[in-house]
Amino acid sequence: MSTKLVNKQNAIIKYFFFIINPLFGLFVSLRDLKSESSYKVFMLFAVLFGICFTVPSGRTSEFTGDGAVYRLRFDRSAAKSSNDFNELVTGYFAFDEGEKTFILQQYPT
Repeated sequence: MSTKLVNKQNAIIKYFFFIINPLFGLFVSLRDLKSESSYKVFMLFAVLFGICFTVPSGRTSEFTGDGAVYRLRFDRSAAKSSNDFNELVTGYFAFDEGEKTFILQQYPT
């Protein structure tokens, strides 16, 4: 195949994954950092990620989107100390409450 055709196919793949999930598009773009399509995907990812932090603190009637929720979660986690974080992590991995049950869904064969 010619180089132009391969570059066009790679660009289509990057944009497709970016539309599905911007993080997937970012990871796919890491394969070829020097291409123009990778630059565009990186730029779009940075813009979309930055928009999440431009909303004011808290969820109001004007700001109810994902960015407001991410900002609210960030504000809540920023107020926690490292000791609180360590307690959460050790509590998650500690099985002091008794036996933990993990339920796996079985698909019919």
